[in-house]
Amino acid sequence: MVEWDNRACAVAFLRGYFSEDVDTSMLIQNAICNDPKDWWVGYHFHWGMAVRNLLRKHGYGEDQLKVTTLDDHYVSIVEEALLGK
Repeated sequence: MVEWDNRACAVAFLRGYFSEDVDTSMLIQNAICNDPKDWWVGYHFHWGMAVRNLLRKHGYGEDQLKVTTLDDHYVSIVEEALLGK
């Protein structure tokens, strides 16, 4: 399905993006390890929204991923990009 191909591309895009910022990547990976379920809550209104908008800016928005809102999906995309989940 196209949306899953686009999701894989979004994951690859973020993987490359985070590879250039090792400090942020490690911060997020540690946050995930410390609280796998809710790690993102403290980051949503600043960093999370920036990642969501970055995805949109680079062609991985709601229409391309066939989702209602990226707010419900960017966390799992980040997790997959950083942890291969």
